[in-house]
Amino acid sequence: MSRREKTERHPVPEGREEQFLLQVLLSAEMTGVSEDLEISHYIKLLQEQVERKIFERTHKISPMKKLNMEAKKYVAIFKQRYLQLTDLEYNRQVSPVDAKLMRQVTKALIDNGFEVDEYLKWMFEEFLVDNPKFCPPNIKWSGSAFVLDKFLYEHRAKMKDKKEAETRKREMMDLINRARALMRGFVEAGEKEKKEKVKELLKKHREEGIMVTEFRRQIQAFEGQLRQSGQSGQSGQ
Repeated sequence: MSRREKTERHPVPEGREEQFLLQVLLSAEMTGVSEDLEISHYIKLLQEQVERKIFERTHKISPMKKLNMEAKKYVAIFKQRYLQLTDLEYNRQVSPVDAKLMRQVTKALIDNGFEVDEYLKWMFEEFLVDNPKFCPPNIKWSGSAFVLDKFLYEHRAKMKDKKEAETRKREMMDLINRARALMRGFVEAGEKEKKEKVKELLKKHREEGIMVTEFRRQIQAFEGQLRQSGQSGQSGQ
């Protein structure tokens, strides 16, 4: 089947995420870059992320709804912390302007890999303890650029570690998925011994935690062997 024939099978999508994904997949097929194993894995990761967004949209879990839920959580935790700090209920009305600010702060925290719990814990247990002149705090002040920037500055190393850890996690999950695909591929190719070797590699990763670089190197080596098995099978037909 030609590359053009394969691309014509894609249905025309309606949503912007679907349209974006279709363009990426079409471009990958038409240019041939999808045949490069390394590039194709990253295309797959992008596809999974976009499909997750599509799932959230179609199941009514919109980003705004999720953000509103987190903002409400922010307000609830703030009031609880305020009571613990002052022995007083926080009775000030949360205005629409305050609610908008909470959404902005919550989004900034999430985008940088933090939870509202972490932020408010730091604010009440560290920042306000060291800076009692800001007590008692109000919710609008808690979401000010001054406090948020201070938090992000003090946690800049942790923020970098979180982003690197997330990148490593995604890469490791990709390698694990590739290993599972290899096992299926070797079974189909009648190479059960190699399938067992990949299985042992997964077990070694799980039990000994081998380095990502070594895990990747071995996965790539097995992928090369599987390609050779496929080529040998085709030439023997």
